[in-house]
Amino acid sequence: ITSVTEIYVGFMVNQIGCELSSGNTCNSLIYTYEPVKINQLAQLDFTGLNAAGTYCAAGPAIPLQGNQTDGAFMGGGVTDGGANVNTASFDPKSLSITRGVPFLITYEFTDSKNCSASISKQVIVNETPVPPTPAQDEFGYCQNDTQALVLKATGNPGADFAWYNTPAKTVLLGTGPVYDASSVGTASPVTQSFYVTQFSSGCESDTRQVDLVINPLPSADFTNLGQCAKDSVT
Repeated sequence: ITSVTEIYVGFMVNQIGCELSSGNTCNSLIYTYEPVKINQLAQLDFTGLNAAGTYCAAGPAIPLQGNQTDGAFMGGGVTDGGANVNTASFDPKSLSITRGVPFLITYEFTDSKNCSASISKQVIVNETPVPPTPAQDEFGYCQNDTQALVLKATGNPGADFAWYNTPAKTVLLGTGPVYDASSVGTASPVTQSFYVTQFSSGCESDTRQVDLVINPLPSADFTNLGQCAKDSVT
């Protein structure tokens, strides 16, 4: 047997009568009955949530898909697809969600026999941090400097930091609150932008631009004027 759709638990008596004898006594009972059965509940499941159930408040909406037509989704940030539809949308940005507090997303279904079943999965939405603050907007060094070209950022207590080459975070250059950009070099004057983010509870902020500036050396000139000691110079 691979599946069970009906379970019988006994009989329900509908009528009880009596077959009378010639002496007006009950000779035998007469009754009708029908079996009593328990209908199997629908096997519910839904997909769409990640395995950890952890999301960031700035993240995109998540489509949910149930396995029963006309099931209903409910929970914080959930918009059900409506009647005769087994889909919904979960939006972590919803203001109905308390950040950092676990809650349940539930999928319910009632079948044609009026039997109901439900399944719930736990979700937590963590706040997305604001971009970190550079120790200064611009880090200036001089042409031909030999010291390390260091950029620094500050953020939330205990936060992790990531440094990128573009606002789109194309290449991860390094991690931590301090980034050594010495690979830029100081041979020529240049302004090069870097982009830093911070992480909190697994959520990454938007980028903040930090500029590294290699300033040119000041020009200096000295001309031998050829004057005598008592000459006046204008």
